[in-house]
Amino acid sequence: MSKRSILLGVSSDCADALDGRVFASIPFDRVVLKGLKDRTQCFSRAKEAYPDLYETYEFHSLPQWYETGKSQRYDDQSDRDKLQRLSDDAEQGEGEPWDESLCAGLDNLEAQEINSLVVPAVELPSTGNLRTECDQLVMSLRGDTYDTVELRWLCYMKHTDVELRTFDISSEDIDRWLAELEQGDHHVEEPPHSRS
Repeated sequence: MSKRSILLGVSSDCADALDGRVFASIPFDRVVLKGLKDRTQCFSRAKEAYPDLYETYEFHSLPQWYETGKSQRYDDQSDRDKLQRLSDDAEQGEGEPWDESLCAGLDNLEAQEINSLVVPAVELPSTGNLRTECDQLVMSLRGDTYDTVELRWLCYMKHTDVELRTFDISSEDIDRWLAELEQGDHHVEEPPHSRS
């Protein structure tokens, strides 16, 4: 199965400081998702022990952060091309493959109609191009529920006071993604059936 990434929508109170579409990505990977699931379970246990606990913050620099207007920060032309295809004003070049579902998904992510989008990792530049600092993972319970933990990341653009926040994902999303990975593994492991 080819590698995938989870794109997270990003918001900021200083949208004027941003150039183009901004998003973060985390690996769609069993080890990463299991680690996040473990963190949500720790939060739930802490909430049981301390009922007044509202949310927790911990330094956690997992996401790669991207700003589509900053393609000049890449030395590699293929990274610049990939970032251009992810921008909100992307134009199809002659002979280039064009994934309309990816473009539609990115539009929905930017419009905050969805919180996350799973995409092939090959669609993304090799690293994020937005330099950040003070990256933190924030966890809290969803509303009045006691079983769904929400996660988001906060950071600041380096050497600025511009705060970036990912849209929330939940412990339910993580469980769904882990189940999808597990199901994918079963498909790979199943031997081919011979016809009699």
